[in-house]
Amino acid sequence: MPRRTRPHWPAQRQANGEVTVRQFDPGTGWTLAAARDLLAQGYTHDHMAALTGYPIAMLRAPVPAQDVLHAATPPASWTAATQ
Repeated sequence: MPRRTRPHWPAQRQANGEVTVRQFDPGTGWTLAAARDLLAQGYTHDHMAALTGYPIAMLRAPVPAQDVLHAATPPASWTAATQ
């Protein structure tokens, strides 16, 4: 006859907290830094939103100080398609 033992886990489970997503990927291969780099070169917000998949509001948002120094380049698939 097996022994009766107490469970080793808590009897009450706590609900998980809310999940906060801090990364947005439009699935086009573009980074937000690359899109903002092209904005700095003179492209319009509408054109970059259509090309990269990022919302216009996200492209217009102020750039955090830590992201200013990162140089960005467009994905290789885009540069190969334009040649």
